[in-house]
Amino acid sequence: MAARGALKKLLAHARAAQSRESTAGRNARTRWNLELQRTVLEQVLRENRTLAERLQLQQEQATSVPDEFLCPITCGVMEDPVVDEDGQTYEREAIDTWVTRSWTSPMTRQQMTNRFIPNRNIKNLIERWQLQLAE
Repeated sequence: MAARGALKKLLAHARAAQSRESTAGRNARTRWNLELQRTVLEQVLRENRTLAERLQLQQEQATSVPDEFLCPITCGVMEDPVVDEDGQTYEREAIDTWVTRSWTSPMTRQQMTNRFIPNRNIKNLIERWQLQLAE
């Protein structure tokens, strides 16, 4: 009977020790998980700041883009500007796509051909403007 009581005490002591170890293990895992979450959140915060800074820069640049540099079809800065017979300047890819769908000018609605001449003057101005932005 005494052996049985001692065995019960020993089992109870072992369970308590196991419980303490489990609690310590859970606490360690919890601390590790919290540290990992903190690290991830800090990284996300850094990336969001970087993204916000980029967006702000893009907005500042967008507000400072001369209208002459924007394609009237895409509303984006032209990379390969071409001029049509009416003297309108477009992004080459945009006007080529436009002409395959409609043979009328997107600006004047007049009949047009697919003859476009590179607008080197605008291209040079855009390149100079982009270099100034990069400085």
